[in-house]
Amino acid sequence: MIEEVLRRYSFANPIATLIRHNENMTYRVDDGAARYLLRIHRAAEGLNFTFQCGDTPRRVFVESENRLLRLLTDTPLDTQRPIANTRGEDITALESGDYVTVLSWLDGEDLGKSEVTPGLARDIGALIGRLHTETAAFPSLDRYCYDDAMARRVLA
Repeated sequence: MIEEVLRRYSFANPIATLIRHNENMTYRVDDGAARYLLRIHRAAEGLNFTFQCGDTPRRVFVESENRLLRLLTDTPLDTQRPIANTRGEDITALESGDYVTVLSWLDGEDLGKSEVTPGLARDIGALIGRLHTETAAFPSLDRYCYDDAMARRVLA
């Protein structure tokens, strides 16, 4: 599957390294000096994310996320940006029916491997506040909503 994905993008000599597989198959792609984040939007076996989407097709949320990232490029926040495939599209549909997105790479650390200190918690809170401020005037987007309705779906 990864070979099919790599052929659909304008990589010269890509080397894909699996980062993890949970709600997506997530890879780091090294292509010379350039680095990208590649996601195959297929949940790991046994994971079911229908509680997030409800009856909305997953592609709607993938498209919405790309739109959000494109809107964020016009803000002072340092965010990833979608990378188009060889057809100029932000989302690649594979023969399997799975969707693929490629994003620019941002260096950072896996918070799951970090000690959560009061300073780190404060920094994360400040970043969330900045994100909220920057996106307050954005148009409505189809996003996962972690509200009472989602909690009921999870418990069902």
